[in-house]
Amino acid sequence: MRARQPLRLAVGPGAALALLPDGTARNLVAGTPDELAGALIAWREELGESAGDPFPTHIEWSFLPPLVDVRVLELPPVNDRDTTTLLTRHAARYFPRAREPQLVAWKRVGRTRKGPVRVLAAAASEPVVEALTAALVTAGFTVGDPVPAHVAWAAAAGTTGRHRTNGAAAVVTDECIVTLAIRRGVLVEVASFPGSAAERAMRRAREMAGSGTVSGLGNIEDRSTAAAPLMAARLAAVRGLELVSAQRKLARQRRESRWTIAAAAVAVALFVAAGLVELWGVKHELGLVRAARASLAEQVASIMATRADLTELGAMLATVDSLARTPSSRTAVLADLGAGLPETSYLTALRVEGDSVLIEGIAAEAAPVFTVLSELPGFDGLRATSPIRREPGPRGPVERFTLSARVSGGPRPAEDAP
Repeated sequence: MRARQPLRLAVGPGAALALLPDGTARNLVAGTPDELAGALIAWREELGESAGDPFPTHIEWSFLPPLVDVRVLELPPVNDRDTTTLLTRHAARYFPRAREPQLVAWKRVGRTRKGPVRVLAAAASEPVVEALTAALVTAGFTVGDPVPAHVAWAAAAGTTGRHRTNGAAAVVTDECIVTLAIRRGVLVEVASFPGSAAERAMRRAREMAGSGTVSGLGNIEDRSTAAAPLMAARLAAVRGLELVSAQRKLARQRRESRWTIAAAAVAVALFVAAGLVELWGVKHELGLVRAARASLAEQVASIMATRADLTELGAMLATVDSLARTPSSRTAVLADLGAGLPETSYLTALRVEGDSVLIEGIAAEAAPVFTVLSELPGFDGLRATSPIRREPGPRGPVERFTLSARVSGGPRPAEDAP
């Protein structure tokens, strides 16, 4: 939605020029603040709502001389706050017509290397500004900070299309002739002359212009002054040298402080929110990881058990392979035992503990078995651990025997191997 255009005023001593957004202008009586507010209300009621757009409620305004005094001053090189304090407290020293508290605005326009600072300063009566502001606000308007008309005139003379020019301007008002020096479209110097000193004013304007051009608002020869207030009203919204009262400065600072605090609070809240979102994301990812690990835990346990079994089996295979590759005397003795038994005998049990062996078996006759085993190399201390028992068998009587012996660990001769 496009912002509504403001009502623009150029206020002078006893009169004001009001300019509507559509270009309609009207001269208003402004002998007192209440007269100016009453004239605006009467105009609004006269137009009513039939003019298309509603009557503007916001005012941008500029002050014409002598309500405002603009000068180039040389001041000590101090900081901005001290410069404002110096101009405010000693306004009568720098602005000869100041007889009451002044609203002061200034900006630097140059300085020497080690000398004083040159500033363009403006001053207006603080009681007058406050009275006008109060009357307009009471009438239902909102107002911006007033600016000197000199700023609007410089903007009009120093801007050609999109190009900012260097030069000067001579402005004819009801009170005086004002010459303005303009550098890159910005006002840097002001001089005022009485209406009778037109020749001196033009000479000064040419000096200010240098190699630039001199433009004029109004006709110096016939003292035509209509253009000056019209241009001051049209460009009243141009910023520069705003005359701000102490109360408005304080209110603005408080408002900016509130905005700063609110912005800081929002920033902190966003930071905390971002931290919480990040923490939630980390916890969420951690939960997913834990769930994945839990789902894999059983598979991992099964795989680890299988791995342990395979490791144990590998160790057993290595042991078997080692036994197969390394001849053992005990193995050979046991092999001889199996090979040397008579055909009518067989073993029912064979237990080996360390170097001792216990042999249980059945034979048609136990004596030949005893003889064969006692002759085998590697069997020492062969003896019967229990009496030989004769029992019936499916093919005739058999004898059950139990023998024990000690297997020697020494290697057998190669020729004795089976």
